[in-house]
Amino acid sequence: MNTMITAHSGADHTEDNSIDFVRYALASGIGALEVDVRMDPASQRLTLGHDRVTDQSALLSEAFRLIAQKPSVCVNCDLKEYGIENAVFQLAKEYHLEDRLIFSGSFNVDALSSSPEIRGHARVFLNIEEYVRDLYATLKKDPSFIREAAAQTASICTKHGIRTVNAYYELAVPEFQKILSDSGIGISVWTVNDETEIASFLDRGVTNITTRNLKGALHVLDSRFN
Repeated sequence: MNTMITAHSGADHTEDNSIDFVRYALASGIGALEVDVRMDPASQRLTLGHDRVTDQSALLSEAFRLIAQKPSVCVNCDLKEYGIENAVFQLAKEYHLEDRLIFSGSFNVDALSSSPEIRGHARVFLNIEEYVRDLYATLKKDPSFIREAAAQTASICTKHGIRTVNAYYELAVPEFQKILSDSGIGISVWTVNDETEIASFLDRGVTNITTRNLKGALHVLDSRFN
């Protein structure tokens, strides 16, 4: 399996959710880049932003315009609110990005049944903490809960036809990965910045690695082929 490397917003000390970051990631030759997406309640336009929208927030349409010029690059839209799935997809269609679109974050799985277009084109990296109740608190008390968390996640993915789980890298222990793999589900890990850990996840054949250390990840990849 070829593991995809995704540039986390703000990779290599660029500004988070900025057009400068988008341009930087696209110039790197990376396989995918991630942006945080919100709806501006005032203008009703999709914008880039993690916690809030400001007057300086970049527009998702501008990011899509640039990404459309790089046919090999996918875009992971990390949704920061529910209910904008279809709006993001329709905007992606305008830029012919529907088959390069990945949803993560606050993605409502019901969108897959209500929108055949989304189901037929976009991919979903399902964030485990969105669907496993009290995940981190329970794991802190009982680390063995990772098995139940993986089983619950695999069940949700199977029900909705989702093939990839998006998990914090410290949760993605081999046992967790194996339970998902046994159900035909891959794993995307975030946010992996240490080069040794990046190499380890490459060895384990994960579906995707999201990193802020883009130069380091590319160095690890180059060292494997040169």
